[in-house]
Amino acid sequence: MPDDRARQPKDHGSLARYLGFRKFVSVTLIKVIHVIGAIGVLAGSVALIVIGVIEGGKEKIALGVVGLTAGSLVWRVLCESLIIAFSIHERLAAVEESQRAFAKYVEWYQTHAGKKL
Repeated sequence: MPDDRARQPKDHGSLARYLGFRKFVSVTLIKVIHVIGAIGVLAGSVALIVIGVIEGGKEKIALGVVGLTAGSLVWRVLCESLIIAFSIHERLAAVEESQRAFAKYVEWYQTHAGKKL
C-alpha cells in the first residue's frame, strides 16, 4: 500500500512563502515607515510652534498644534489602513490554503472510503 503522506503538500518554510509572495514584509515595512513619519510630523509641528513663539506668530503656533494633533492622527489612520489591507490579503491566503488542505482530505477519503483502513 503506497504511503499517502507523499501526496500531502510539504511545508517549505518561511523562505519559500516569502519568495512565493505568500508572506508579505509590507506590514513590518509600514510599521517602520509609520515611526519615521510620526517623528517627521512631530519634528515639523514642534518646529512650527518654536518658530511661532520666537517670531510671535500665533498662526504658526496654531498650525503647529493642529499639525501635532491632526497630522499625527491622519498619519496613523493612513498607516493602519494599509496594514488592514495587507492583513486581509494574508487571511484570505490562509483561508485558501485551508480549503486546499480540506479538498485533499476529501479526495483522499473518497478514494479510500470503500477500503478497510
